[in-house]
Amino acid sequence: MNDDQVTFHTGLNYTGDTHTYGIGDKVRFAEEDPLNDTFLSVEVGRRARILAWQHGSQRGNYREWEADQPDISDIGGLTRFKVTDNSVPPERFEVAPGGPPDVLLVPGGITGFPGVVVTNTGATPVGSRTVTAELPADKGLQWGVAGQPDHQLTVLDGGVYPGTLSSDGRTLFFDGVALDIPPGGKRVMWVAVSAIPEALSTHTALRFTVGERSSDSTPVVISRSAFSVEPGGPPDVILEQGGAVGYPGVKLTGGTNDPIAPQTITATLPSDTRLVWGQPGHPDNQLTVLDAHGATTVHTGQFSEDGQTLTFTGVDPGLSGTGSHSVMWVDVSAAEDAEPTRTALSFSVGEKDSASTPVTVVVPAGFEVEPGGPPDVTLKQGGPPGYPGVKVRNTGTSALLTDAKVTAALPAEHGLSFVAEGGPDHLLTVWCPDVGETRYPGHLSDDRQSLTVDRARLNVPVGGSALMWVAVEASEDAPTGTTALTFTVGDEESPSNPVHVTPASAG
Repeated sequence: MNDDQVTFHTGLNYTGDTHTYGIGDKVRFAEEDPLNDTFLSVEVGRRARILAWQHGSQRGNYREWEADQPDISDIGGLTRFKVTDNSVPPERFEVAPGGPPDVLLVPGGITGFPGVVVTNTGATPVGSRTVTAELPADKGLQWGVAGQPDHQLTVLDGGVYPGTLSSDGRTLFFDGVALDIPPGGKRVMWVAVSAIPEALSTHTALRFTVGERSSDSTPVVISRSAFSVEPGGPPDVILEQGGAVGYPGVKLTGGTNDPIAPQTITATLPSDTRLVWGQPGHPDNQLTVLDAHGATTVHTGQFSEDGQTLTFTGVDPGLSGTGSHSVMWVDVSAAEDAEPTRTALSFSVGEKDSASTPVTVVVPAGFEVEPGGPPDVTLKQGGPPGYPGVKVRNTGTSALLTDAKVTAALPAEHGLSFVAEGGPDHLLTVWCPDVGETRYPGHLSDDRQSLTVDRARLNVPVGGSALMWVAVEASEDAPTGTTALTFTVGDEESPSNPVHVTPASAG
């Protein structure tokens, strides 16, 4: 055996029959091949490296060997391997489900785009690779749609590659796919598939192989139902003990272009959590539906005898066709004696069940507001904007996690105005430790003197602080001098850091 060769043995400790291969050899044993799953040890030449797989599809166990191995039985049977030159640094990368979001397909409907994400985990760039995509057997998937097959691989920021179809029509081969992934970088790729009209409802995935690595694609859901239901609606809900209401809900996704009949919907509180509809003493039995066109409809429900469930009848799910979305939610709050916990409501929409968006019950927030944010602001008359703000300090004994209403009010008769920096939106920027900056669109009062954000998330560790600020500018005739905005965060009020207005001619 030479330095650029490897010798496999059918017995442990280099015993039994031998079979030798050289650098560049790629071997894949058929299931009926007498050598499949028979090698139990291997001698590796000084210049050789072996990339080995348990199964021919590159599923199962994977191993790399650069030295003699007296026992390779832990791979579970060797079916596929490649011999490479170990003087060439290996390109290390991982392949995982990724790409566009999980794919929902309706039999006889439009295409979806299952894919994978390739991550460079090594110290050298990952270059070109052969990529294969394989349809699952007997799931009713096809490339593209009937009459318009699509045999292309799309690489995000990397081009489109035509593929070669296998004889059985299940696998596409793409040669020379330029990944060009730097160390630590990622590359996303996907193919186009649809479900044949006869396909049954199921959860499945395609199988991608990128060079020497394989992975399932993002999940593919085939649904013969008119719609699917999942947690959704307004963002995750945080409820303070004895505090304001929150809005847990669900999201619906259309699975047909046919009209959908009105549905009966139930929402049930989690047991033993002391959540209540609306607020204690002021129950709320309403369901709000935000339809696919952005319009809202409010429905009134009936309480169950135990008060835990609300039932709404004749509810239009608000969908406009395959792939459209609507959301619906109810109003709940936490009683003063509710235990801190993370939970969810249970929704039923027709015959489909789902948990709501998560609901987190927390102790009342303890915080103080004081001038802060970016350094003191200097505005020139008619000049660019500045960013006055406040600091929110966590004065409690536990992490501060709450959604607060925030209002910033301009000083009267000082010639200041809010600046829209989010397209048409006027924004409040909140910085929290470990989270960074989050921007919230607000709404101006009729006189344009105050900006309000109904729910801004504060996530502050014990002893820490959050910062928040808005964008303002001074008019050409704004009086010079020092002033400040007034911020109200929840029930706490504070002036902003000072705002110095200077003449336009000031240096």
